Amino acid sequence: MKFLIIGWGAGDSFSGGMDVHVLNVSKALAKKGHSVTLFATDGKPTETIKNLKIIPVNLAKKPNSIDDFISAVKEYNEKIKSSSKELDFDVIISHDWIGVAAAEKIKDTTGKLWLHTVHSLEHMRSLNDSKGDIEKFEKKGIVGADTVFTVSNFMKDAIHERYRRTTEVIYNGSSFGVNELVERNPYSTHTVLYVGRLTAQKGIEYLILAAKKILGVVPNARFIIVGTGELEESLKSFALALGFFDSFEFLGFISKKRLAELYSTASVFASPSIYEPFGITVLDAVLFSCPVVATKNTGANELFSCGITIVEPQDSVSLSDAVVRVLKNHDEFEALAKNAKVVVETKDFWAECGRIIEKTSVSKNAD
Repeated sequence: MKFLIIGWGAGDSFSGGMDVHVLNVSKALAKKGHSVTLFATDGKPTETIKNLKIIPVNLAKKPNSIDDFISAVKEYNEKIKSSSKELDFDVIISHDWIGVAAAEKIKDTTGKLWLHTVHSLEHMRSLNDSKGDIEKFEKKGIVGADTVFTVSNFMKDAIHERYRRTTEVIYNGSSFGVNELVERNPYSTHTVLYVGRLTAQKGIEYLILAAKKILGVVPNARFIIVGTGELEESLKSFALALGFFDSFEFLGFISKKRLAELYSTASVFASPSIYEPFGITVLDAVLFSCPVVATKNTGANELFSCGITIVEPQDSVSLSDAVVRVLKNHDEFEALAKNAKVVVETKDFWAECGRIIEKTSVSKNAD
């Protein structure tokens, strides 16, 4: 079978979970012997994969604002509409709102099967400060596609509540392969790790607020913040204003090798997101046997019966109490984390995504 997949990023500098998903699902389908053509904006991954062809789409300029980004996405879709006319494929796969305009047009022109995966909803990303264009295409994808997938039951319920569309869940896997793992070796200094975009959705300000109480109990605790985003400077200013900036390290974008070292050495991984439709970083932390504290609005929680301490979103007290509990009961939570790791180690979630997409494609094309 031949798949045409519309992604966004496909190189090493992933901008979010959607990019990780798109590349790994493309690989999974290619490994099953299917022909995969992937449109993306940033070239090719470092490895060459049989049956996978990545077509880079060059944009006029790099977006620096949300309005720039919307314009870039429109340009991206127009170029894909044009380029796709020369391609042979059986199935179109789009993701979130980004490739919907092209997928919808290609579907209308060719009549090919259109599959669509929802990784997040705009009201979650924007905390209800939504851009009309984004929600318009979000709705078109969810309502118009032949089959809609999403990444957690948390998201399945949210999509049904908002759009009354039934979806099928395909869980993400880790962004790390087994050959990238390093041995667990926590620092002697208590270290709290956050990895992700520095945006309002991620709730990092609640971790900074929680730091006051955590430092009151564990004075030598260190907070390592990995990632970039529009809130980076304001979050630094917030920590400075509260008087404990020296306990924080803002590392920005780092290499995957360095990230592996941090997961393996951190005392606890904190995910304070207001909304986290899945949370690949949670799986990454678990894969390194790092104890995790995550809000209840985190889709990845559904995979684990232990190893994840769940807290209320937008609640710095609940967050601080949970982190202190992990730091003060090191051996207990390290053991729970090792048990959770078994879930990620024993199931190839990306291969399962590929299997479900393949099965759906065969079934729908036979109808």
